[in-house]
Amino acid sequence: MRRIHLGLAVLTGLLLLTGAILFYVHGEIADEQAFSARLSSSLDDARVRTVVTDRTVDALVSASRGHLLLVRPLVTRVTASLVAGSAFRRLGAVAATQAHRALLAPDRSLVIQLARAGPTLLAALRSVSPALAATAAETVQPVLATVRQDDGELSVIRRAVDASSVGVWLLLAAVLIATAALIRSGDRRRTGAYLCGALAVAGAITAGLVALGGSLATGHVGGAGAEPRTAAVSAVWDALFGDLRTAALVASAGGLVGLVLLLAGLRQAEGRPASEAGQMPGEGRGRVGRRLWAGAVVVVVVAGALAFVIASDAPAPAPAPATAAPSAGCNGLSSLCDRRLDEVVFAATHNSMAAADEPGWLFANQRYGISRQLKDGIRALLIDVHFGVLDPSTGRVRTDLRAEGSSRNKVAQQLSPQALQLADRLAGRVGAGQLSGTTEPYLCHTLCELGAEPLDQELTVIRTFLEQHPTQVLIVIVEDYVPPQVIERAFERTGLLQYTATLHRDDPLPTLGELISSGKRLVTFAEEKGGTPAWFMPAFSYIQDTPLGATRADQLSCTRFRGDSNSPMLMLNHWIPPFPPLPSENARIGAAAFLRGRIKQCEAAHGVRGAILAVDFYERGAAVAVARELNGGG
Repeated sequence: MRRIHLGLAVLTGLLLLTGAILFYVHGEIADEQAFSARLSSSLDDARVRTVVTDRTVDALVSASRGHLLLVRPLVTRVTASLVAGSAFRRLGAVAATQAHRALLAPDRSLVIQLARAGPTLLAALRSVSPALAATAAETVQPVLATVRQDDGELSVIRRAVDASSVGVWLLLAAVLIATAALIRSGDRRRTGAYLCGALAVAGAITAGLVALGGSLATGHVGGAGAEPRTAAVSAVWDALFGDLRTAALVASAGGLVGLVLLLAGLRQAEGRPASEAGQMPGEGRGRVGRRLWAGAVVVVVVAGALAFVIASDAPAPAPAPATAAPSAGCNGLSSLCDRRLDEVVFAATHNSMAAADEPGWLFANQRYGISRQLKDGIRALLIDVHFGVLDPSTGRVRTDLRAEGSSRNKVAQQLSPQALQLADRLAGRVGAGQLSGTTEPYLCHTLCELGAEPLDQELTVIRTFLEQHPTQVLIVIVEDYVPPQVIERAFERTGLLQYTATLHRDDPLPTLGELISSGKRLVTFAEEKGGTPAWFMPAFSYIQDTPLGATRADQLSCTRFRGDSNSPMLMLNHWIPPFPPLPSENARIGAAAFLRGRIKQCEAAHGVRGAILAVDFYERGAAVAVARELNGGG
């Protein structure tokens, strides 16, 4: 019988070993978001930043045809500063996402490449020396690492990813077998000792396999100057698998402690006399044994729970749990927690993605990008989503008009002749010729040739803000030129689905406090194709807005343009749109007194209390301050 229970313990250990590894791979490697977060987090390590800096400088110098070689130390300092900053992290996140797609493709090598680094690198160089920047190429695309498709470690990881979905079932089988062994055992302390020993061994082997994988990965690094690259590979491996190793060691230690306690109980039971000091035979040793048995169970359970938490602790923070409305307030003010969405003034930006400080944007409507806008107090974003294809010959994104069901003639009706001519000069005739490359969703204003940001990249910025600010509610209004399913997949890839709120048109809108308590703090509307999925709501069923096209301040009107008179929310289109957008004109209508008067006038005209105030060049006006004032923030 003992051999049977020993065999069951060995089987349990094998199932735990295999199941734990596959379960971790399924949750942290096969999942694009978790993998990208872990790979991007490796930039927190100075050893990784050093190698990334060197590879990036090599690419810059090579692309400059040697012009930057004599000033390489200066270029290195500029690049090192950039690599340590947040702008580079966005490039790293995109590179990690692309690497994950290559990881899951069985017939491709794994290449980690900063495909869109050129504009960001040139902007950094330009801030130090415009003359240096003029010698560099905008299309530079540093390759940080390459793992060939015939590499043994890559093949093992891909096989593990393919089989990873069975990990949870193997762990469940291990639990069931261990439970059955204990229930059927005539000597549970001994069987428990076998199982604790199996846990200790399984954990130790798992930790050893992780360490072996790291050694094999770093063993491929060779050539001159291999030491820093070896250290960087080790740091990346730790970012990807370090939590699995730590969890395995915790589980192993728990199993070992449980084993010691149970063995002590066995010796106690076998070594004490049958009757002591008036006790009934077996009474004393039974009490001691039960205490040791209980202690062993507690140790193993706590160690297992701790190991699970460590293994599933991806670098990206988890969303805030649903709780009561925070005492710190909602969107910065306690007075807003009890107000419905339609009773709050939201400072908003028109064409939020089109920012002068972001590389590649022409005729921008804002100075700062979305990350800075959110930091400055903008709480509603108006964005346009188009299909685009990156043209490697120019470094610019070309609009895929065919995929959108559009044409050059339709675009010409929306743009001035100057803008269309400029787009033709930059990237080739708009709408002409075959586009070579993968069609992806981008944030663009009418034409991606005039400026583009990858949709996933900017959605990740929004997700990061929501993670870091659990008492904030955001509104996103999408001018959608792509099918809703494209938007939905992007939200899923970037981890935003967990935050999306679904409103019910026939019910009163929720309060900010209710949205925060539910954890659903992102309210998303579509101008054209809203309705499916349910959280991608038709904008002008919920919103009535004011007319577009004012060219002077006195043309700004409170007349309803879209939506119905019973649409509960109000949006003020508060910008002057001549080509190109003029900061000075928008600054005039952005003055506090002008904004305050127009908001109150339009609220009264429509019988509402709140508004979405959409402006251009928000930093030149008082939109954020006036919104806070009207919301009761002084």
